[in-house]
Amino acid sequence: MIGTEIHNFNTLYTKFYRKSFLFTKSYVHDECIAEDIVSDVLIKLWEILKEKEIEHIEALLLTTLKNKSLDHLKHEAVKTEALRTLTDMRQRELDIRISTLEACNPEDIFSTEVQQIVTATLALLPEQTRRVFEMSRFENKTNKEIAEAFTPTAAEGGFAGATVMMAIRMGMARGVFSNEAGLGTAPMAHAAATSASPLVQASIGMLDTFIDTIIVCTMTGFAILVTGQWTSGLTGAAMTSAAFETSLPGIGGIAVTICLTFFAFTTALGWCVYGERCAIYFFGDKAQIPFRIVYCIAIPVGVLTQLDVVWLLADTCNALMAIPNLIAILLLSPVLFKLVKEDESKDSIFKH
Repeated sequence: MIGTEIHNFNTLYTKFYRKSFLFTKSYVHDECIAEDIVSDVLIKLWEILKEKEIEHIEALLLTTLKNKSLDHLKHEAVKTEALRTLTDMRQRELDIRISTLEACNPEDIFSTEVQQIVTATLALLPEQTRRVFEMSRFENKTNKEIAEAFTPTAAEGGFAGATVMMAIRMGMARGVFSNEAGLGTAPMAHAAATSASPLVQASIGMLDTFIDTIIVCTMTGFAILVTGQWTSGLTGAAMTSAAFETSLPGIGGIAVTICLTFFAFTTALGWCVYGERCAIYFFGDKAQIPFRIVYCIAIPVGVLTQLDVVWLLADTCNALMAIPNLIAILLLSPVLFKLVKEDESKDSIFKH
């Protein structure tokens, strides 16, 4: 039985292979592909013939070969289109790489890459090792200077010096802003007062500074230190409010809020008077209304501006006022002492 089937398949294969091969090759243009298609079709035809008889075997064979060849050609067309698209993409990528390479500066790229590598490597080093490298490479310190910087005495001294310097700078800046000592602005307000003697008014002016600095600021500082709020991470008004709330639960924070409201309101009025007096001095009475308009616009601008910027601007302006005023006071001090002595001899209040 098996021998008969083999004989029948060989007969079918011998009879139709040559014709089928030439027909298929004429379309697919590839001998190996044509052989595979013909072999597959003849095997399927033989399996069909085992099940039933077919009158027009050659017609069925050619139709099947045609369909198989069409499937192959369509598949090749898809592959060709995909390759063409891929080629176009590769060409575009190549164009981009060429244009990028033509536009780049190798020195900049190398410098940026080196900087990134150095930064990333330094971040992995221990703190002291990294600091030693930075002092040596970036700050041009000698080995002796680097060694001295890491001794306990140097570290403690550097920390203490930086702390004291910061405290003095911030203390003076906030103190001047608070009591206006040395700015030359307070005399504008005191000059408008009615007093029997300039010395009496001057004494009142000094009392303002004493109450503001020695009493109010010192009390605030002690409250922050005693309550431990200076280590809380808070700053400014928030730290002060927390300190008084800790000391006086329930009313401390409210009291600070009320005081700050009055302080801010009176400060705004005071600086408006100072600015208005200066504007009138330089430009005459006609400058009064424009200055008030500009001042009212500046208030919401200051509220919306970042706090660090506001403090920096205030400190800078205060310094620009204090420096020439202090120089003038120093130069005029002999005249001041002479006038004070004359007024003391005339005024009965200061004779005792």
